[in-house]
Amino acid sequence: MVSLRLTSLAIFTTHPYRPSLILRSSPRLVRFHRNPFTLSSSKGFSTQTLQKDERPIEGDDAKGSQQPKKGMITPRSADFSAWYLDVIREAELADYGPVRGTMVIRPYGYAIWEAIQDYLNVKFKETGHSNMYFPQFIPYSFIKKEASHVEGFSPELALVTIGGGKELEEELVWANVTRWEMRTKPFVRTLEFLWQEGHTAHATAEEAEKEALQMIDLYKKFAYEQAAIPVIAGRKSRVETFAGASRTYTIEAMMGDKKALQAGTSHNLGQNFSKAFETQFQDESGQRRHVWQTSWAISTRFIGAIIMNQGDDIGLMLPPRVAPIQVIIVPIWKKEEEKTTVSNAAASLEEILKSAGIRVKLDDSEQNTPGWKFNFWEMKGVPIRIEIGPRDVSSGTVVVCRRDIPGKQGKDFGVSMERSKVEAHVRAKLDEIQASLLEKATSFRDSNIVDVSSYDELKAVISQGKWARGPWSASDEEELRVKEETGATIRCYPFEQPMGRKTCFMTEEEIQTAPMASKQLVAIFTVVVVTVLPSITLATEYTVGDDQGWMINYNYSEWTAGKMFQVGDSLVFNYNKDSHNVFKVNGSQFQACDVSSLNATNSFTTGHDVIPLKTTGNKWYICGKVGHCELGQKLVITVMDMTSASTRTSASGLASFIAATSIIAVMLASMF
Repeated sequence: MVSLRLTSLAIFTTHPYRPSLILRSSPRLVRFHRNPFTLSSSKGFSTQTLQKDERPIEGDDAKGSQQPKKGMITPRSADFSAWYLDVIREAELADYGPVRGTMVIRPYGYAIWEAIQDYLNVKFKETGHSNMYFPQFIPYSFIKKEASHVEGFSPELALVTIGGGKELEEELVWANVTRWEMRTKPFVRTLEFLWQEGHTAHATAEEAEKEALQMIDLYKKFAYEQAAIPVIAGRKSRVETFAGASRTYTIEAMMGDKKALQAGTSHNLGQNFSKAFETQFQDESGQRRHVWQTSWAISTRFIGAIIMNQGDDIGLMLPPRVAPIQVIIVPIWKKEEEKTTVSNAAASLEEILKSAGIRVKLDDSEQNTPGWKFNFWEMKGVPIRIEIGPRDVSSGTVVVCRRDIPGKQGKDFGVSMERSKVEAHVRAKLDEIQASLLEKATSFRDSNIVDVSSYDELKAVISQGKWARGPWSASDEEELRVKEETGATIRCYPFEQPMGRKTCFMTEEEIQTAPMASKQLVAIFTVVVVTVLPSITLATEYTVGDDQGWMINYNYSEWTAGKMFQVGDSLVFNYNKDSHNVFKVNGSQFQACDVSSLNATNSFTTGHDVIPLKTTGNKWYICGKVGHCELGQKLVITVMDMTSASTRTSASGLASFIAATSIIAVMLASMF
């Protein structure tokens, strides 16, 4: 008897973004097939979201020539975590929810999700899937039924124990996904999230495997064709496979800081869950048999992927096919008598593009200058800006500007306003931008994947923050050893494998195989971190002094009592800017109320200052007006980093299928 060990070329990389979902509370999709038997279900999408009071972009609250403040978005190279949060805030994608760890997806952010839904819904229906809604609550006993799969999961569950004022006989679990997160990140890891989720049941193992591969291929096509993100599709190692699944397939994306993000998964669940919940069908011979199941999901985490993959120091850079606004039109005039002519021409242009099916917006507001509008819409990532002024109207032309190419290089002057010509030009530019973004992201990814042939080479590549790709046939124990010693895990065995012989860099065993065979050669490794962006928490805004605000003769020690300030929280100082200000000081300056040595770079003077808490430790603030600190206008807080160890979870169905899929959904949410 010959024993054959599998060798796979693996990719190792640093700090993958831990997949956490953000989407759900919505209908699922179901279809029945007679021959061959298939029961398929996929969650649909919620149709609306609550809005919180919107905060204006700094510099957007006054008329005139005021420009968006320079430097309000942290440079990516300086602090990627801060840059990411800045972009989400300034581009108006999301806001904090009233409960720690939750967020409000604002209209602009939700419109990106709708673009994702629109594409996937069409593709799902093409493959025969339909929307369906499952109950919001499931009995906690369902979780306990598969105790071997859910060990360690309970701490992340939200349980309902009281209903109608009475204690329930049996605790209920939210199936519309809620996971009790302490370390969170907008669009990547939140307490509650939305997602698309599919479930299918099949008569044979071959059908289930075909479905699982079909769906991961659909996610890959979406990533490439719509989001312009060049993901790597492949199979997870046994160590990284979804608990209870026979095989897990994944698409892995490289972010702008070279970290990896698991952007979508598809699981062949075999019969593990159908046997646990006795989910059976009657075959053509009359025999009752357990079904073969799959489950697959993608979430609003993809919005985070688009931000981190395509964005730059200016802000968002949206691929045209998912951009809520593909074209922004900015009319320009100096004299009042020019206004009507230019405005009418701009409105006519908007109608031309809108009737052509292009998502276009005319910014004819008079609160801000054209220059302010240029900066604002660039920050929001709109792919194309069209400028039109009096001279353009006279010549029957416009200026077309690309978001992805700055300066004059990205401008096309003298573009005809004739309907057919301007429509064709804009469509061509949108296609060029889409292709250019994908090409740029692909080049960045490929330049940061390094082939390795030894363990020492892998460690060197991982230490540089890059992805390592190399031959792998070692055991699960050796894979865990790599993780312990380097932090690197196998992200996947890519479907695209090289031909010929390869030698495992850990065991030095040699094997010959072909691409797409079960004996895959290459694996991709990355370093796993518990949270996407360490020490940045989706948290709370504390208004200093509450309704009283920032003032003298107020006991701020009493105000801080009982409050727990964490990294990611913010302090809001409200005050009369003619009478007060805020200075961030050190401990000795605070104790002595020393206003003589204050540093202007640490001053805040707008009357409504939002100060993010980015690091741990003591933070001191005083009013810089003479005598005010002595009168109690001083504040000291301690900022903590409340971390929570991430647990790798699992859980184990028409009634039993519903039960099983609900359990699987809870499990997937914990793993995503």
